[in-house]
Amino acid sequence: MTKILLINPHSRGVYEVLKSSAPTYPPLGLCYIAAVLEKGGHEVKIIDMAVEDMTELEVIKQAKQYSPDIIGLSGATANIECSYSLARQLKDIALIVIGGVHATALPSEAIQYANVVVRGEGEHTFLDIADGKDIKEIQGITYKRNDVVINNPDREPVDNLDDLPFPARHLVPIRKYYYLGKKSLGISNIVMSRGCQFNCTFCNKKIFGYKVRQRSVENKFEEIKQLVETYGTKEIHISDDTFNNDRDNIMSLWKLLIKEKIDVKIHPSNGMRVDKVDEEQFILMKKAGFTGVVFGVESGNQEILNNIRKGTTLQQIRTAFKLAHKVNFDEIWGTFIFGLKGETIQTAKNTLKFAMELNPTIAKFHILVPYPGTEDYRRLKSEGRITVKSWNDYKHFSKPTFNPEGMTREKLSKIYDSANKTYLFRPRSIFN
Repeated sequence: MTKILLINPHSRGVYEVLKSSAPTYPPLGLCYIAAVLEKGGHEVKIIDMAVEDMTELEVIKQAKQYSPDIIGLSGATANIECSYSLARQLKDIALIVIGGVHATALPSEAIQYANVVVRGEGEHTFLDIADGKDIKEIQGITYKRNDVVINNPDREPVDNLDDLPFPARHLVPIRKYYYLGKKSLGISNIVMSRGCQFNCTFCNKKIFGYKVRQRSVENKFEEIKQLVETYGTKEIHISDDTFNNDRDNIMSLWKLLIKEKIDVKIHPSNGMRVDKVDEEQFILMKKAGFTGVVFGVESGNQEILNNIRKGTTLQQIRTAFKLAHKVNFDEIWGTFIFGLKGETIQTAKNTLKFAMELNPTIAKFHILVPYPGTEDYRRLKSEGRITVKSWNDYKHFSKPTFNPEGMTREKLSKIYDSANKTYLFRPRSIFN
């Protein structure tokens, strides 16, 4: 039996505008890995720095007290510096493994701080490490031998997601998680599928890949039932890249939730495809407990939507919002990105005008963040337009990390500020 400590780094600064109302979710990736490790007979502890608001010194103290054989650190780009810092300070007490979306995108960087880097989905790869399998035989890892970086062959993604145990939420303080100020509610997240067949230039799909793998209706239902009955969850947030990709599957799930009278609110936090919705689907979603819908609009310009390969049209977006308003969801979200390829001052104005036309109850305007692993990152880096030096600067959706094409960085920031204020204080918003 191997003793393993998994650490979720803090995310301070990611939601700097919201501060105390910033959302926190259980670290599902680590919880899935922990569940597979426990099933394999290993001892696992999870420290979630984000929800516990822990300092690095506090984590190091707990890690030394626990005395693990392996320490696993996850991290997105916005908090990878925390993982690297912890790895430097903990490397003498355990084998250091770093995984997650950033390490998968830049394994040659991450291996400078770790003994092993896990690329892609981590459940079976981490189990091989914990089982003591020969490092040369473990798929999906990067390591060093005699200062030479070695990338083993990629591991195939988990084909049948039903084979995975439910996330080990018993290892995290489940009642401490909350969303946008709703601290009295039991909030949890769920992944109903993995993968996305679309190819947006701003999205990193190196973890789950392009092949969409759906969990069965029964498997998803049982996890939702567990969340409600065992953990007292009142609100579930769907974290899929595109959860409404398989209409028949999700419609069957909503019908089952209604039939079994599962009392829980549902929120599609990562959004829905506007080209895969219809009125019947919305009506059933509302009956099943959905409080709202979220649409990734991105831009009010068809040329920019084409540039980023979104695969949607302005008319499809209009239709989706019109149907959502007709069904009368409590919340209709629209998310928009400034600074995409082809952006000018005029196209930015068009996007704000389009947002006004769509009239979401909540509009979230962001500045493009070109994360490693995305086409936008590769393009901007090759053109010498990335301006920041630290991954910590990738925490902000409100501050440009690059020199945009059709305007200055300062102008892009002003457009972001103006759009948020203009939409928030529009007459319709004030009177509603």
